[in-house]
Amino acid sequence: MNLNGLIQLAVLGEWMEVDLWNFETGDGRGIRRALEFVRPYVKERPEGWLPRVWPYEQIVPFRPEIFAAAFRMAAVGYQENEYEAIVAQFEGVDHSRFQILHPAGTF
Repeated sequence: MNLNGLIQLAVLGEWMEVDLWNFETGDGRGIRRALEFVRPYVKERPEGWLPRVWPYEQIVPFRPEIFAAAFRMAAVGYQENEYEAIVAQFEGVDHSRFQILHPAGTF
C-alpha cells in the first residue's frame, strides 16, 4: 500500500531531519491529506455504525485493518490521539507489534 510506504519514509526521514510528515506537493497532496481521505472508510462511527463502504475498484477486497499500522505511525508522527483511537478499534490486529515498533506516547 502506498500510504504505508510513504509513512515509513516519513519515519525514516526523521532520522535525517527531513520532515516528510508535513510535506505537501504544489497541489496540496501529502501524508496527512491521504490519511484524512482514508479515515471515513476505516473509522467506526458513533453508536457502532460501520465505516463507509469503499467505493473504488480493488484488485483484492478492501480491508480497513490494513491501515492500522499507518494510523499508529501517524499517531506517533503527528502526536494525535484521534489517529491512535482509530488503531484501537481494530480488535484482530496484533497491537503488541505496533507498540514495539512505534510506541504510543502520551500526546
